Amino acid sequence: FTLHDLLRGMMISSGNDAANVIAQTLGPSIPTFMEKLNALLKEIGCEHTRFCNPHGLHHPQHMTTAYDLALMTREALKYPVFSDMVSQPRFMRPKTNKQAAVTLLQGNRLLRSGKFYYSKAIGVKTGYHSKAKNTFVGAARGLDDRTLIV
Repeated sequence: FTLHDLLRGMMISSGNDAANVIAQTLGPSIPTFMEKLNALLKEIGCEHTRFCNPHGLHHPQHMTTAYDLALMTREALKYPVFSDMVSQPRFMRPKTNKQAAVTLLQGNRLLRSGKFYYSKAIGVKTGYHSKAKNTFVGAARGLDDRTLIV
């Protein structure tokens, strides 16, 4: 797997294992990665966010706000590779020594054909956890190149 494959697995299909591998590799440990990530988030203006793990599953000290998530999204969308990645309706996970290649579907129904499809949507992230319930960060870009984040 490449870093790009891991990022796509993490963002398109909520690959928590991919998030851990990325954090451990870049960290070079998960706690060190989380310290660096939280420092970066403060730099971009996130005043009410503290992440305790790389995958976002429940942690009693995890916290963020919709506003901070919008700031994170605005920062990430500055990178075309990110915009391209989160706008993909599916991801072909490569074959490994333990698993066959498989197509993973994007959870964001704004990006997939059907009743909720929205041509201006550029994705971002859906999520679900029993404590947080359904979560969503989305973005759309109009013909005037204005981007709206929700």
